[in-house]
Amino acid sequence: MHASTSIANPIEFLGYKAKKASRASWLSHYHRGVLGWWFLDSISAMLMVLCAWWLSPARPLQASIHFDPRFSAVGLALVYALIFPIVSHIFGFHNPLIRRDKLVLAVKYLGVATLAVTLLSLVELMLFYTRVGRYVLLNTFILSCGGMIAVRLVLWRLSDETKRMVMVLGSSALSEHLVNLINKTGIPYELVPLDRVNCVRKHGPGQPLPCFESFNGHCLGCGIQEIVACYTEETPRNDLAGLAHSTLSGFQVSDYTSFVERTFFKVPVEQIAPEWFFQINTSGDYALFRGAKRMADIILAASGMVLTAPVLLLAAVLIKLESPGRVFYSQVRVGQFGRPFKIWKLRSMRSDAEKHGAQWAQQHDARVTRFGLFLRKTRLDEVPQFFNVFRGEMSFVGPRPERPEFVSGLAKEIPFYQQRHLLKPGITGWAQINYPYGATTADALNKLEYDLYYIKHASPLLDFQTILRTIGAVMKGAR
Repeated sequence: MHASTSIANPIEFLGYKAKKASRASWLSHYHRGVLGWWFLDSISAMLMVLCAWWLSPARPLQASIHFDPRFSAVGLALVYALIFPIVSHIFGFHNPLIRRDKLVLAVKYLGVATLAVTLLSLVELMLFYTRVGRYVLLNTFILSCGGMIAVRLVLWRLSDETKRMVMVLGSSALSEHLVNLINKTGIPYELVPLDRVNCVRKHGPGQPLPCFESFNGHCLGCGIQEIVACYTEETPRNDLAGLAHSTLSGFQVSDYTSFVERTFFKVPVEQIAPEWFFQINTSGDYALFRGAKRMADIILAASGMVLTAPVLLLAAVLIKLESPGRVFYSQVRVGQFGRPFKIWKLRSMRSDAEKHGAQWAQQHDARVTRFGLFLRKTRLDEVPQFFNVFRGEMSFVGPRPERPEFVSGLAKEIPFYQQRHLLKPGITGWAQINYPYGATTADALNKLEYDLYYIKHASPLLDFQTILRTIGAVMKGAR
């Protein structure tokens, strides 16, 4: 390609871009990164405890009586710095796609502060045999609520003022879908239509493509930071080569699938090709992760079966008292690599719930008993699946196993549906915490998008996030 397609002075360009977009890029990366939110919560939690200690009227008296390193201000702050991010994650505050609602924000942070301060007091008492002063706890609670609400609002305001500018090229249908996703989640991105850049030419019916001789310069003038290529197999290679040249000018260039996967933590199933699955790592570090995950599954499942035995006994009595039938029931489900296995649950429906054959479970299913509704909301009906995990048929985290009757039908309607069986099914999963309850083919497609994301990005950190957010879902009674 001719040299005129590049910026005349790349060093000057990169300096200009760094000056104009450094804050936007930092906020965008911070917005997407769970570790960024975790770090902010830890530092904020430490500062809140130190301020609470300093503001306590009993501080001078405590300092004059004795010094206990187990109960120093710094030690207490470190404990709170571990507790507060975990509680924030349980309440969903580390989810970059969290809905931006100020009332919901305030209510949730009241819950976070209440639970975090309570755990701080319990941890200090059980591990260090000391009690935290009531003034310190009260100050910590007030600072946790007000301080974190203020921090979150400031970051939202800054990210809105420095939105990441994204140029979308190619399919108008995919561009509209991206606009809907961004508007729905409220992430600080702004999609710039191609017609705003005065370098458009026509290629085919209604498909505008840029003239790359002037495209990079015009994108610089519009403040574009990333280019998303929504191109198809019919797109001329010259156009793709011209777009690839934009990377030499400092632009980040992504295809539609990668952009959605990275930004919204799901895989657009209908837009991927079979080659996408070649990117999944099934050896090396993944083998190490798989072994460590299996060991953790065995330990947690064995501990869970022992600890929940009294709960299962009480649940068995209540199930029997409400309706006749067995306490436990089993169903054939599709496991890893399509192997069938029997899943175990506490019975939450009437014993004749499927007298007319297999049916989708509905959100307000009339077949569910009153105590069964409680079991399903708290997910206690899933506790017997610890046995499936111990046997190696399931894991704690993975795609939820589906019935063979439904799998055969869904595989015919949804592309790559069978590929969700590449990993062991789980008691909870990435799809369950990111997508609401559903019982249609469209719901199955949406959940598959999250399942495939988990299959590709499975890691201890992602498992840890999933388990914490599952706790939050159980606390609010979400299924």
